[in-house]
Amino acid sequence: MHCILKVGHMAGDYWGNTGSQIIIAARLVVKQSDSSKITATETQIDIGSTGLRELHSAPSYTQMYNPKNYYYDSSKFDPVPTAYFETTLESSQPTIEQHIDLLNNPFTVASTTYVPTDNSLGLFYWDADKYPDSTVYLEFDYLGADWGSDYLYVGLFSEAGTQVIEANTPQTNDEYGRIRSAAVTLTDNTAYTVRAKSTRTAYVNTQTVLAARLIIIQSNSTKITGTETNVDIGDRKKLTNTSYAQMDAPKTFYYDSSKYTPAPTAYFEAILESPPPTIEQQINILNGTYSVNTTSYLPTDNSLGLVYWDADKYPDSTVYLEADVQPGGWVSNAYVALYSESGSAIGSVSTGDVSGGSHRIRSGALTLTDNTAYTVRARSTNTNTQVITAARLIVIQSNSTKITGTGTQVELGSRTTTTSTTYTGFSDTKVWRYDSSKYTPAPTAYFEATLSNDTADQTTYAALYTDGETCSSQVTGSEVSVTGTTWSHVQSGSITLSTDTDYSKNHTRSVRC
Repeated sequence: MHCILKVGHMAGDYWGNTGSQIIIAARLVVKQSDSSKITATETQIDIGSTGLRELHSAPSYTQMYNPKNYYYDSSKFDPVPTAYFETTLESSQPTIEQHIDLLNNPFTVASTTYVPTDNSLGLFYWDADKYPDSTVYLEFDYLGADWGSDYLYVGLFSEAGTQVIEANTPQTNDEYGRIRSAAVTLTDNTAYTVRAKSTRTAYVNTQTVLAARLIIIQSNSTKITGTETNVDIGDRKKLTNTSYAQMDAPKTFYYDSSKYTPAPTAYFEAILESPPPTIEQQINILNGTYSVNTTSYLPTDNSLGLVYWDADKYPDSTVYLEADVQPGGWVSNAYVALYSESGSAIGSVSTGDVSGGSHRIRSGALTLTDNTAYTVRARSTNTNTQVITAARLIVIQSNSTKITGTGTQVELGSRTTTTSTTYTGFSDTKVWRYDSSKYTPAPTAYFEATLSNDTADQTTYAALYTDGETCSSQVTGSEVSVTGTTWSHVQSGSITLSTDTDYSKNHTRSVRC
């Protein structure tokens, strides 16, 4: 017997181009020869697929895609042959693909640097022991801007802020897409998040990350010894309730133990952020109306009121100027500015070119000088009358652990004049009730006022009274006074307040020496 391997091939392609070799078929040719007789042989009948390897995943027998048929005629075989069936099989190696959601809400990007920096898009904890024989990829879905020249980048970052990998879209043009990164190496026992950036910075035609996930593919030549499946049943939500409440759009997972062999070990995990302690205090400077129709800031005498800034009372604070304005005339711009008592401009805010209506405007963050009094002034861009109906300082205190102190202003007074030499009440009395149970620890209280006189020899007094509108008794130590024509901010020493007691705004009396 002689065995010969023969290969049929065709040189070149259909058009006669050389350089390409195509194998058409390969077989063993078995030649048997004997001088008298051949006592045995074997015939192979190929009934496999026509020219193609076939991949199948069905759990039961199914017809091949390109079957061949063989007709057996026993009369053609003498003696009767012994038949066998044989095939060449390959069982694909065990493979599992797990998806770990990192972001399941749209996130719009208009920054050329990666945002957010606080891990607020979610965190996933990588435990390599849960995913043996794994390869990890970052994948995200996106909606591109309607300009064809912008790119969206999504990066994987450790909880500490170290970038691990990034992937980017092609130049987007108002289209949906899915991008998968190259394989990434993760550090065991480390939490990861995603951040995004864009080549477009305006909040017009922005890029949007619709979802982001880790793709974990586990593969082994024999068996996979362990895996973990992440079931997303949550969503991003802000809560203020003190007891458990149902989410607005809850997700439900049905557990069927028959689907898991062996029985799984289950855990519950969540990404939580307790917001840092924050207090917003509002310190009124102007609580009446003031009209201005000049292009220079008025008034220059601090007569709109003064507030005293004591930085020790407001640790960890950011301060803004806020005003309520009614612009006058057609396309008119009103400005409100914060000034120190000595006349130095600190910062301003404007309505922009608007016409009519009521507008609330807030400045950028301001830097105040400790132990300094401040007032407000206003101006217009033309002779149209601008009406300022209120102005205040907004003090926002925030700390990652706790706020150690604050000050709350309770406004009891308003702008008024008097010629009385005895204490008299105001026509529009404001009443405030002190409830000690609302303050822990007990506060230290002061009384303060902004006062002035018509003449240099005149003194004006103000004091705090109890019992609301009846003004039955003055609070000990609350009286303050100013002599002369300069508007001044004055504050009493500490005073004692009685719980469940009504207090009225300051009463004034004027004395001329």
